[in-house]
Amino acid sequence: HDLLLFRFDRGPVGVLHFKTGVTPRGQLGLVEIIQEYIHEDEIYEAINILNGMNWNTVGHHCYVSLCAITNYLLRQKLTHVREAQLEATLGTFYAPTRPLSETTVLGYRDQISRYARRFFHHLLRHQRFEKAFLLAVDIG
Repeated sequence: HDLLLFRFDRGPVGVLHFKTGVTPRGQLGLVEIIQEYIHEDEIYEAINILNGMNWNTVGHHCYVSLCAITNYLLRQKLTHVREAQLEATLGTFYAPTRPLSETTVLGYRDQISRYARRFFHHLLRHQRFEKAFLLAVDIG
């Protein structure tokens, strides 16, 4: 499951052997790629993949990915970069590139608002009051 065979026209045969860290054997989907980026602390790449995913068709994968990225970032020391990454991660649901169906919004709104509240409290703990106030207004 972790081998890829190449056969070139009028050329040699090649084999690639993938050795991944957090990926379960035989599984390599978007969620696993995002987990690998998180493992390597490549958060912007993970957010970019999440941003390209469609909440209306693969909502569960989007939610799992958003949770993984957000949980990782909330465990880190809050810097301006981490703050921007948290905003971008939550923005994949609150300000998506594609409009979300009402069913999708209703299905994930409550769970994601819990992460937004955690981000709010994280901002308060680090005395980022202005940003916390703006977030509180946004999430109601």
